[in-house]
Amino acid sequence: MTASYARERTALLDAERGVEVERIDHVEFTVGNARQAARYLSAFGLRPIAYRGLETGSRETTSWLLASGDVRVVVTAGLTADCEVAERVRLHGDGVRDVAFGVPDVEAGYDAALARGAAPVCAPETIETPEGAFTRAAICACGDTIHSLVCRDGGPDGWLPGFVPIRSRLRPRFDVEAIDHVTLAVELGAIDRQVELYRGVLGFDQMDLAGLDTIATDFTALMSRVVEGGGGKIKFPIVEPAAGRKRSQIEEFLQYHGAPGVQHIGLTVSDIVAAAEAVQEDDVQLVDVQPRYYDDHRDLIEGLGLDVDAMRRCSVLVDEDEDGYLLQAFVKPLNDRPTFFFELIERHGSRGFGPRNVKHLFNALERDQRARGNL
Repeated sequence: MTASYARERTALLDAERGVEVERIDHVEFTVGNARQAARYLSAFGLRPIAYRGLETGSRETTSWLLASGDVRVVVTAGLTADCEVAERVRLHGDGVRDVAFGVPDVEAGYDAALARGAAPVCAPETIETPEGAFTRAAICACGDTIHSLVCRDGGPDGWLPGFVPIRSRLRPRFDVEAIDHVTLAVELGAIDRQVELYRGVLGFDQMDLAGLDTIATDFTALMSRVVEGGGGKIKFPIVEPAAGRKRSQIEEFLQYHGAPGVQHIGLTVSDIVAAAEAVQEDDVQLVDVQPRYYDDHRDLIEGLGLDVDAMRRCSVLVDEDEDGYLLQAFVKPLNDRPTFFFELIERHGSRGFGPRNVKHLFNALERDQRARGNL
């Protein structure tokens, strides 16, 4: 067997096996000021644990690593006006650049992804550090958002090359347990192509969720699909604008972000009322829900043993299905541009996304759009 034949055979087998995605390793934001962004994100239960910048030898960018539970978030800013990160922030504002996946074998995963049609961003590279070896490659997700494929050999959980541990005095008011889902907003006509990236390239499955394919209010509409991988631990709702009387929240995102990308991230919490109260105490604004929602859903809320007044105070929505129920609260956009936001979510068996809540949420979002002059 020749060496070239062996390489071709290995690449073929990798393509057949697909990419073995185990988890979301970390999410990286590109921002205008990483220090301020790290401080702001502590309002969402995240604590700074490591730093990389001029003092550590990084001459082009500075980054802070934040953590809580299984969540790792990196915020990165450019140190010069002409660096790639600064240009990305100029184009899009602050937002998600990278949703990194943990994989057992970066080279095999990267080769399999390319063999299945993924667009390459950077080839596998291994960095040897005193903590251990760190291997990374990257493929295109949508727009200029990417998926890194990463694997660590040794070192503490979640460490990244070039970062030094820090002790922060910031003490978040609540803990985040995991990233529940990452929602992508894509341009009209792109949803099927995006779904195929996750199914055909990354081996995800499309979830069958009633009531979420097409969502419409009196004014706006969108189409939605949900894919999941990593044994159900990773969920990507994908949304696309649909024809409506006025401009939808997805069209607003695409206009101000300037490209497809990550519209919001759902953070899993154990006590959503406590988390929602905490973020409001830190002057984070939640999307307002009309008071009549709680009157209309009083029987469901009280039947689940929940506090109607507390939920009303914190704009918490509730929905149930055959598997259980879930609670949701939505944060207004984090930036001056009406683009990225967080969702707080508490699950009790339900695997869905609250289809009966969607119209109430969209009406609330449309009120905010109207106030901005963007509906």
